[in-house]
Amino acid sequence: MKINAGLIILAGLAILTMAIFLMAPAYMTLAEGKTSAYVIVVGNNASLPEKFAAEELQGYLKKICGANIPIKKAGDGRFKRMILVGTPASNPLVGERRKDSCFVAGKRGGAMAFSSREEELDAFQVETRNGHLLLAGSNPRASLYAVYDFLEQNLGVFWPSVFPEEEIVPRREKIILKKIKYRECAGFKYRGYALADLHIIDWMAKHKMNRAGLSFKTCDNTNYYRNTLLPEIQKRGIMLSAATHGFHYFIAPEKYFGEHPEYYCLPSGSGKRVPGQFCTYNKEALKIYTDNFLAFMARHPEIDFFHPSQEDGYGWCECPLCGNEKWEVIRSQAMASDKLLNAVNSVADEAGTRFPGKPIVFQGYVATGPVPKQAKPRANVIAMLAFFEKTAGDIAATNIVSYHSCPDIFAYYRRIIREWTEIVPEVFIYEYYCGRSAWNGRPMVLSRNIRNSLKYFVDHGVKGLVSQGGYKWWRAYLLNHYLLAELLWNVNADVDVLTRNFCALRYGKAAGAMERYFNNFEAAAFDECALDLKNAERLAENAAIADLIRYQQILYGWNRLYGKMHKCYIEIPKLIGAKDKDHAKAMYAELLLLEQETQRYLDETKLQQTMNSPNSFYQLSKILREKHKWLVMATEATPKGLPADSGRKRPFEQADENE
Repeated sequence: MKINAGLIILAGLAILTMAIFLMAPAYMTLAEGKTSAYVIVVGNNASLPEKFAAEELQGYLKKICGANIPIKKAGDGRFKRMILVGTPASNPLVGERRKDSCFVAGKRGGAMAFSSREEELDAFQVETRNGHLLLAGSNPRASLYAVYDFLEQNLGVFWPSVFPEEEIVPRREKIILKKIKYRECAGFKYRGYALADLHIIDWMAKHKMNRAGLSFKTCDNTNYYRNTLLPEIQKRGIMLSAATHGFHYFIAPEKYFGEHPEYYCLPSGSGKRVPGQFCTYNKEALKIYTDNFLAFMARHPEIDFFHPSQEDGYGWCECPLCGNEKWEVIRSQAMASDKLLNAVNSVADEAGTRFPGKPIVFQGYVATGPVPKQAKPRANVIAMLAFFEKTAGDIAATNIVSYHSCPDIFAYYRRIIREWTEIVPEVFIYEYYCGRSAWNGRPMVLSRNIRNSLKYFVDHGVKGLVSQGGYKWWRAYLLNHYLLAELLWNVNADVDVLTRNFCALRYGKAAGAMERYFNNFEAAAFDECALDLKNAERLAENAAIADLIRYQQILYGWNRLYGKMHKCYIEIPKLIGAKDKDHAKAMYAELLLLEQETQRYLDETKLQQTMNSPNSFYQLSKILREKHKWLVMATEATPKGLPADSGRKRPFEQADENE
């Protein structure tokens, strides 16, 4: 029988290949004794986020075991042991179709690839094979997410907060990896914060959040923005929005109101113009606004999303040009969606030609939440919906730590979401899970509300969410920040498991007590919270953990005091309505005493030095005084030394103003 030599050779190669595959180590020793045989390899033309991903990986591996693993380019040659970082497009060792490629993906041995949807949702893959490690992303920032996810899931690195000193980096003599293979992508396209600073931007990337907002003023602050902030944003691949309450930034009353009051708001029935929202149907005013906004866009080609957004609150013009949108009135306020859309469309018309691919964002907030009735958004307009009034109503009405009622979103907001998704290509949400100025830094745990709401959003076509939240508010909403990031990535993640893992990594042996504390805080079982904190303090295994628990104790005390003040604030109008002025005055005096006690507490704990919002609690009594001026008489019942009703700023308020 004639034997085909070629077939024998092919069979032999197949057996050899199978043997090599079977002999490939089930475990990889990435580093040992401060040395490593590995090289981190990026593409020859790697983007900023890919280069940064390699640098971050190198830095954290050195922190963990002391090994300084070099970074090389794919064009530098083949290496025996490689950690490949990058996208299939940028790194040929990730994306090549060669048969001897380290990583062969696909049913028929094709190249590593990601779908367009995976690219939109920042998908990444982490895999070990043939002694190599792959950290691949569907886009440059997803490569960075692959690095951070590998460090967290496989090496125990953890970033519980924005404070660098609180990061957790386990030290090891050896880094040994089991066989790894997984691919992930986000549940939401947009995940981030409405306004961000350097601390928040760094934390965002580590938790796979991809969208940050900056004020118009910050973007025009050339030195800080160009030289400090923007480079940090760009090397993390974070999408950037120019978004604040900003009519006046582009048509400033101090410049125009004196000579052209007609450019601004004429409130219904007043007969007198005021420098509120500008009159979007005044052609001259609209041209000034549009030209100035487009000039801002031309100055900032690096920005991805632009928000031609109104000033905070109401104050819309109701002159004959504008009319009064009587088709929908909420809480005695006429809605103004068409008035805002007139300005947004004016910008969008020019931007579509001059700046293609740059979405213009309609900001549905307070008076502009409902869909417009008289016009349609341009094709390059998307919508951001901020449910401000629901938030304020929930907190004020219940005086407990609640956010969304059950079901998740009120019927009114469900309708708004449905109607907006029908007329614009994308809708995303602006929320207050991680703080709001009106909360005065009062701590809240909103884990189940976050989970339930995000599930509703993702099921109803919402593309993403950005939350309000500041660096100095962080600890008051510590768990919310972490859960929001995790659930925006995987909306089906188990909240209880996430909370348990967070507490285990952050609080050590006190984890169980702190988990109960957060759960009881969310349920408003505040008496139980005190016991939980005592148990946690007793179980703290070192001074650092004890300090973390102590801060939660301070926040707990602040919350109890604020709760007492807020209860007075809610009950006094009820007593006045019942014509029980004596009891109203007595409770008002109690409120003032509580304010004094609260001020002493803040001074003693120095809470105002680490948070910028426990200042407005004085507003509770001020609001009551302004509405019921006779209550001032109740100050006669207050002790000597109580802050007088002079409008003078308290010391810590002045400090905040000077920041």
